[in-house]
Amino acid sequence: MHCRVPQVDSKCACLSTTEVWKKSDDFVVIRDHKMCGCPDGFVHGLALPLKQVTGVEDKNRPTGIWSFAWDVAKTRAKESDIALVVNEKACRSQDQLHVHIVKLNSDGHKSFRGKNSATVENLDQVWNKADELAQNAHLEHYGVLVKRDEVGFVVLVEDNCLEKIYTEYACDR
Repeated sequence: MHCRVPQVDSKCACLSTTEVWKKSDDFVVIRDHKMCGCPDGFVHGLALPLKQVTGVEDKNRPTGIWSFAWDVAKTRAKESDIALVVNEKACRSQDQLHVHIVKLNSDGHKSFRGKNSATVENLDQVWNKADELAQNAHLEHYGVLVKRDEVGFVVLVEDNCLEKIYTEYACDR
C-alpha cells in the first residue's frame, strides 16, 4: 500500500512510518510493525543497537541494551507483564540484534524452574548468565527471555522461538 499521507491519524500511518519510542547515543527503540491494527494495550517494540551487532552469537553484544529496553518497556506495560526477548538465529528474520519488548502470555507468567533459567540482580548480568546457562545445557544456538521476579530478573535460554512460546507477540486483527 502506498501511503500518501503517513501521519499518525491516517489509516496507513502505522505501516508506512517508523515510530521512535526512545533514542540514545547507543540504542533506539521503535514500534514494531506487528502493532499496526492491534487493540489498545497490545505492545511490541524493538530495541536495537545503533552499531552492527548480528545477534546472540555476536561477541560484541552490548550489555546496556537490556536496561535501555526495560526502561522503555516500563512506560508501555506493568513490570510483571514485561518480557524482553532476543530470538535465536533460526527464529529471527534480521541479522541485526534486536530485543523484542512484549508482554508475557499465560505460559510466560509461569515459573521457569527446572528449565535453563536463573535469576540475576541487574540487567547488566543478562548476557553472562545467558552464556553460562547455554553452556551448561549444551546449547550451541539459543534465544534469551528476560522477565521480572521478586528478587531480580529471570533469564531463560532455550533453543527455540521464545517470543512465540512465552509472549503475546502478535494480535488478532
